[in-house]
Amino acid sequence: MGGKLSLQQPLLSEQISDIELKITIQKPDAIVTDITKAYMVKNSNMGKFTYYKVSDKISNQIGKGFSFAILIYRQHTLSEKRIFIPDTHTADTNNNFSTKENVIDGNKYYDFIPNEHNYIILRHCSKMKLKDIIICGNIFLV
Repeated sequence: MGGKLSLQQPLLSEQISDIELKITIQKPDAIVTDITKAYMVKNSNMGKFTYYKVSDKISNQIGKGFSFAILIYRQHTLSEKRIFIPDTHTADTNNNFSTKENVIDGNKYYDFIPNEHNYIILRHCSKMKLKDIIICGNIFLV
């Protein structure tokens, strides 16, 4: 994903993916929701990776130990996938997630990949805050 053979393409408004993410956290006292659009696509010898920025509002709530759900959907269609991420995903002891450490531009990141949904990467900074959600390939063909 960050290798020498990758080509980074910041998205122009007319190139933005028609796939959006809706992140929902259900807290005891409120439901917090945010919709995010793709901000970058990287093509490499491993395939296409579409990057979605996680807002500070959502990242801070997840960092406080709340589980969350990701709805991945294609605009103006009925195509969608839902993924539940438990609050324990960064300390998974049941082997439900694969973990990979990355250093990008001198910064350390941790990628968590749900074993049942290996087309999605949850990228955390060194402080273990969720920063990006990365979609691999075309998930509606998976």
